[in-house]
Amino acid sequence: MSKYAPLVSVVIRNRNEAEHLKDVLAALAQQEYRNYEIVIVDNNSTDDSVETARAAEARIVTLEKFTYGKALNVGIEAAAGEIIVILSAHSVPLGRYFLTECVRPFEDERIGAARLVYVGKSSDATRWLQAELINSIEQDFISKGPLASGCVLRRSAWEKVPFDEEIIAAEEKVWTAEILRKGYSVITPIPAFYYYSKRLSPVSELYKNYRELVAINQKFGWRIGFVKPSVSRMTGNFCLNVLNSVYSSMKTIRFEWIKLYLRLKFPKI
Repeated sequence: MSKYAPLVSVVIRNRNEAEHLKDVLAALAQQEYRNYEIVIVDNNSTDDSVETARAAEARIVTLEKFTYGKALNVGIEAAAGEIIVILSAHSVPLGRYFLTECVRPFEDERIGAARLVYVGKSSDATRWLQAELINSIEQDFISKGPLASGCVLRRSAWEKVPFDEEIIAAEEKVWTAEILRKGYSVITPIPAFYYYSKRLSPVSELYKNYRELVAINQKFGWRIGFVKPSVSRMTGNFCLNVLNSVYSSMKTIRFEWIKLYLRLKFPKI
């Protein structure tokens, strides 16, 4: 068994998700790996989120003016761990060895971050069998890199590159690009599984993809200054994903309208 057992800080972004947060905290309480702390970044919740966090002896940081990047920076700044596990209040760790698997890759000092396995996503659920090491922006870090709903990062990488607090989305993708440029590697994904309990509507999914596309183009095209053919291709693929999302959304909406029409037309069926 490895003797590498650093303090792990689990940083959780939350707003009015007390019921889901209880599940996340209960799962963490069952972990085999015990050298960890919990930091809740709460965005002015009006439900029982704060009380739920206190009951779990979590450190609570209140965030007044929310941006995704700022929430991560504030949480990590308040954390004491060498390894930072980032979760959403909807991301429920699966199994007693979740944190053990989160820590394992960081014995290699080259690793700056790792993506976890989101069990609701088929590509992640199969890809973990052959984990991929991403070493540069020439590789597809946009679709395969860490997700803010479930990832692990090395604190020293964050200290060199904090999350961008200005962009409206895709903060983890932009951050990944920056740490790759600093010489870190990213492993994706590792066998630490989580269930994401939130389900977005087709319209919400479309809006999320749109915001990420805007943020990625803003950063890659205007400020970072490393626009290369490979990045352009990845952005193009991202555009195709957005278009596919639009198509899927329209199909779903059309189907719902058809069902409504049939209910009104044939109320006795």
